[in-house]
Amino acid sequence: MADIKGHFDGEKVILLEPPPVQRPCEVKVHFESAPPATRTLEEVLKACGPWEDERPAQEIVAELRQLRRSRSSEVQL
Repeated sequence: MADIKGHFDGEKVILLEPPPVQRPCEVKVHFESAPPATRTLEEVLKACGPWEDERPAQEIVAELRQLRRSRSSEVQL
């Protein structure tokens, strides 16, 4: 017995993976609750918090590089 994923559109089952056999056989179909709706970018940003820095990307990268250099100089081995 093998499990593969599929989707039921209300009328027919559509396999999302290739079947493990190529000959006719009996199948058992198990219905699970519908997957969660696809989130929009706006919903993801609300959940994760948007990037609120208005500076140009080059300025942000320069600051990150400076912070990395500053930290590495403080490390004593």
